[in-house]
Amino acid sequence: MKADEAMADLKRRGLETGWNLEWLWKVYKRPHYHSTTHEALVVYRGFATLRLGGHRLGTLVEVGQGDAILIPAGVAHQAVERTENFQVFGFYPVGAKPWDMLFCRKKERAVALPNLALLKEPPAFLL
Repeated sequence: MKADEAMADLKRRGLETGWNLEWLWKVYKRPHYHSTTHEALVVYRGFATLRLGGHRLGTLVEVGQGDAILIPAGVAHQAVERTENFQVFGFYPVGAKPWDMLFCRKKERAVALPNLALLKEPPAFLL
C-alpha cells in the first residue's frame, strides 16, 4: 500500500478510537520524550531497534512493519538502530496539546513535571 493510502486509512481508523494521525517520518536517534501528550507509533516500513524508557535503563525493542507502540507522556524513546527505509506514522490523542520535544535534561523537569501532572490516561490505541 502506498504511503498516502495507508495514511488516509490509518487517519480514519485512528480518529474512530480517539487518536489523530499527524505525521509520517522516523524516530530520532537522540533520546527524547514528550511532556504535553502521549504518543503512538505504527511502523509503516523497515525495521528498527528502539530503546523505550530512557538511555540508561530503557528496554530495547525490535519493531517492524505493522507494529504499533503506545508511548506514555514522559517516557523517553529513541531509535538505536534503524534501516534506511524505516518510517513510522505518529499519532496523538484527539484534543491533546501540541507535542513538545524534551531531551532528558535535568533543567527540563521544571517544565515537564507540571505538564505531566495535567495529563489523563491515553485512550486505547486500537487500529
